[in-house]
Amino acid sequence: MTPKSSGPQRKATLIAAALTLWAIAYSGLVWFSFSQSSPEALRTLVETGVIKPAYADYIAAIPPWVRIVTVVLAGLRITGGIGLFWRQRWCVPVYRAALLLTAIIMIRGFVFADVASVIRPSQIGIEILFIVISIFAVLHAYRVTR
Repeated sequence: MTPKSSGPQRKATLIAAALTLWAIAYSGLVWFSFSQSSPEALRTLVETGVIKPAYADYIAAIPPWVRIVTVVLAGLRITGGIGLFWRQRWCVPVYRAALLLTAIIMIRGFVFADVASVIRPSQIGIEILFIVISIFAVLHAYRVTR
């Protein structure tokens, strides 16, 4: 390996690590969110002012298929990150699938369930950030594996 090529490879490895850590953090967020979605937990969150009652109703009404898709999405993001470490071409379709599932979840939440009316603007910003990172993951995986 020449010094000239070590810089881009190092950068690609750092980005792969960041995307993998993001995927692991997202998985933890999913687990935590699901653990806080029981009626008792939601009632406590509303009573303490952490979330609005309308948001608690939204969470309680999330269909099981959305929860399943969210878990699959978390797994795809982790798998994509692992593939990216080894510069495997299959990480590109994995990240594409993750982006597609992200879009499905976002369309369902924002278009069909009107979640924007019951969450804080900062939460909307986080959702936008997830989309941006998902798009970046696809583009970066394509660039480093071709």
